Amino acid sequence: MSVHTRETSCASDNDKILHKVEPGEKPFVCVTCNKAFAAKSYLKSHIMAMHSGERPFPCTMCDRKYTQKSHLKAHSSIAHAVEKPFVCDECEMRFEDNEELRKHTQTHAEQKPLACDVCNKIFQYESNLKKHKLIHIGEPYRISKTHFETHMKFHTNDQPPYVCKTCDKKFDTLSHLISHNLKTHDEYP
Repeated sequence: MSVHTRETSCASDNDKILHKVEPGEKPFVCVTCNKAFAAKSYLKSHIMAMHSGERPFPCTMCDRKYTQKSHLKAHSSIAHAVEKPFVCDECEMRFEDNEELRKHTQTHAEQKPLACDVCNKIFQYESNLKKHKLIHIGEPYRISKTHFETHMKFHTNDQPPYVCKTCDKKFDTLSHLISHNLKTHDEYP
């Protein structure tokens, strides 16, 4: 059985003692509600969250405030999720705006292109070339169920929901339509 030692804080430095904490023991008790904790830091977090009324972590995008940084992060990722509608055609990486996408696509131009030794189709990434080569040897292409269902819409009467108003090209996602419009027609749909 291992024994951990922790120093507990007391009213003055002279009152400090060394406290042995056994596994499973919870020696730090909230004086307000009697809830016990294994670590002093857990007790402090509990008091801050449940009894102090303080909310030191404000959201910079709205008027919400939180007792813990992790709660603020969770709120931000849900309530203020940044949409990334601009998609790179080469690697499918997503970006918030067209300028970021343009900078990113320049990195592809700097890379040495890879050619399929069967049909000479050019690829920027080895992984894409490997996937492509599967069609030449009769191997099935693996795809997620979601992507497969989206792909199958092109082969059924279920038409893709996004259509370019300029050239009538159809897209299965809004981000692909936006990316197409910006690249092909230099306009935002």
